[in-house]
Amino acid sequence: MYEHLANLFGGPPNHYHYTLYANWARFDWGMIITGNVQVCHRHLTLGRDMVIPKRLTESTVAPFKLLAESTRGKVTIMQLSHAGRQSSNIIGGRIPLSPPLAPSAVALTGRSEGFMSTAFHSLLFQTPRAMTLEDIDEVVDDFLRGATLAYKAGFHGVELHVAHGYLLSQFLSPHINLRTDEYSCTSTANALRVLRRIVGDIRRLLPSAFILGIKFSTEDTTSNEESRALDYIKSIASWGLLDFIEVSGGDYSNPEFMASMPPASARQAMFARFSEKVSTLLSSSNGLVPLVMLTGGLRSPALCHSALSKGQTDLLGIGRGAILCPDTPDVYRHRIVLRAIDTSPFGEEPDTSGFSNWILKLLPRISLVGAGTGMAWYVVMLRRLSRTRSEPNLGRPSYGVSTIARMWLWIVAPEWSTKSLKSWSGCIVWLILVVVVAAILL
Repeated sequence: MYEHLANLFGGPPNHYHYTLYANWARFDWGMIITGNVQVCHRHLTLGRDMVIPKRLTESTVAPFKLLAESTRGKVTIMQLSHAGRQSSNIIGGRIPLSPPLAPSAVALTGRSEGFMSTAFHSLLFQTPRAMTLEDIDEVVDDFLRGATLAYKAGFHGVELHVAHGYLLSQFLSPHINLRTDEYSCTSTANALRVLRRIVGDIRRLLPSAFILGIKFSTEDTTSNEESRALDYIKSIASWGLLDFIEVSGGDYSNPEFMASMPPASARQAMFARFSEKVSTLLSSSNGLVPLVMLTGGLRSPALCHSALSKGQTDLLGIGRGAILCPDTPDVYRHRIVLRAIDTSPFGEEPDTSGFSNWILKLLPRISLVGAGTGMAWYVVMLRRLSRTRSEPNLGRPSYGVSTIARMWLWIVAPEWSTKSLKSWSGCIVWLILVVVVAAILL
């Protein structure tokens, strides 16, 4: 999940994060994983990312220590990420016209949605610059610094984001990674080389009890792609260095992970079939076998029960359900008698039938916009959980254009409460951004 609670252009966690995670920690979650924490301040996603500081000092580690302490002793994992080519223009953390980094100079585009989709992606995302070997070394160091910070701050472990089209997953895609060197996609070992270096460095430098997992996705559009993904997981598991693998899917060109509602199916859990294949594959492996975590579409007790009883996963990852129903573990326990047939969602989901959403349907089809609307709705809902008692309850948001506006027009954003030049200049850029967003939508 993505909190969207930090200062504009990124920064450390703040009181909104502390309140949010303290609210979740009140309930019996087995493990709490943060949203994306970017290891590079020049590669943000939507501008309000938590970011690993360039230098680890007592003062720079302190805000992250408070975040770890806010979970009140729960097993807490920091999710480390680098956006790569999916770091957007304007709010991505770079100076204007400075391209993001990626394995190769392959632009991000939509999936066959026509001229408007192509133009939209071109406006938001620049063609990236192909990484040099020095760039790759720096990224490896950035992830290691992030893991070191997590350890120093009191987190129990880290999860490396190798999903949703972010940088580490870009190295695994032959459509994006066109390199011909030792980091190419010509072999499994080459494609995994960056990840292998990061995992190896973390295991060498931090205690063995420090939890290490990855978030992994497959596009699942062809049997070849699924087979390649399974080969990657088999190789990763053979390292014997990971504690868990979280299964998810989608990226900015095919943003299933941001959609407001999972696609209809007998089970509705988006990636259950692939997760089951992963579980079967790993069960026949020797040595230390990582646990499998299924995330996506687990909206009801029946779906959770089905995934576990069918052996599709060892762990259940609940993201948006935790926003709708922060006490999901307690609710599940109370409804456990009927869990196999209880298909009622854990919490009230967004109503997509409103007038504001109807306006969006009149616009040209751009999947990233539609999926982003769902994400925006949950961001606004998440802010309700992060409110302090002195702030007003803004109520349940409607779904559609107004949701996007409420996500960006955050009148109590943390930068408004500070007087530094950087914060005020950020506010000016924020206002310009609001005007741009309004112009695009209206």
